[in-house]
Amino acid sequence: MAVEVACEEIPTKLEDDMMFWLNQSNGEVNVVLSIEVLQGKITIAQWKSNEHGIPFLVQNMEITKDPAPGCDHIQGSICIPFEDIHCQPRPQNKSDFVMTRVGMESLAHQIWAFTILLTLNPVTAPLRLFDTSMGD
Repeated sequence: MAVEVACEEIPTKLEDDMMFWLNQSNGEVNVVLSIEVLQGKITIAQWKSNEHGIPFLVQNMEITKDPAPGCDHIQGSICIPFEDIHCQPRPQNKSDFVMTRVGMESLAHQIWAFTILLTLNPVTAPLRLFDTSMGD
């Protein structure tokens, strides 16, 4: 499994990146997660390739920072079989990967906080993201 993070990337570039991971890994990657960060929206998508090596979207989950009234701020779901991640059968004591609504909200909160830090101070923002003493 590979994870590709894209910020404000054009769709064809993202598809090219998916094709690279799925076709240039000598069979070691058979599923890719893309995390696309746009202003006010984050999309996590699972990609696989068809028999011709063309990537296709399997499922996606999206969170909107400020949705329209009456609209849910999280749409879709992500559940990736253990076999797709590890390229081997799932043992009885293991489970599939599931992105929960709470997990998506937590990820989005961290990404949006980081983008604010990056805007305010592009030099030290990456350091602050991982500083566990912040806020003490």
